[in-house]
Amino acid sequence: MSRRSARKEPASRPCSRSGCDRPGEYRAPLAPDRTGSFQYLCLEHVREFNRSWNFFEGWSKEAIEAWQHADLSWHRPTWPASPPHHLHRVWTGDGVRDVFGVAGGGACAAVGAAGPSRPAPPRLEAMSATERKARSILDIGPDADEAAIRRRFKKAVKACHPDINGGGGKANGRLRDVIWAYQHLTGAGHD
Repeated sequence: MSRRSARKEPASRPCSRSGCDRPGEYRAPLAPDRTGSFQYLCLEHVREFNRSWNFFEGWSKEAIEAWQHADLSWHRPTWPASPPHHLHRVWTGDGVRDVFGVAGGGACAAVGAAGPSRPAPPRLEAMSATERKARSILDIGPDADEAAIRRRFKKAVKACHPDINGGGGKANGRLRDVIWAYQHLTGAGHD
């Protein structure tokens, strides 16, 4: 029994054990299946009761495991958290980018005949000259996603920040280039 459920009651009740004339200050459940009904015991008998208490006495191993599994959700019914598979087709079919994979198709996935798949990364030759320049400034390949671009941008900004490099003109120019490249690749600054 926890201390909370074994709280003291008024001393006007006698101990429930026969032959005991001490006051029944502590309440304890009558049985595992009757936890809402209580008996009142003295300190000595409530300690004895707590040592012998076994909620699962007489239960099979399978019944105990089933009860413990149901107790994970407070014995309430549960349902799967994943969305229906048709939700992914609805979202990506309408041009919605599912960056966090909420619809179950992975980040920015497109639906093809065989189901969700990632589009092939663009080849360097197929990119515009400005995009190639931006990627070379950040030193990233054509298959880098937005997270990789962001990581590389942060690393480059830290490397050429004027506070770290003493405010030199060369570092300021490099910082401007890095910011331009990041804005170009992420679409920031374009309306």
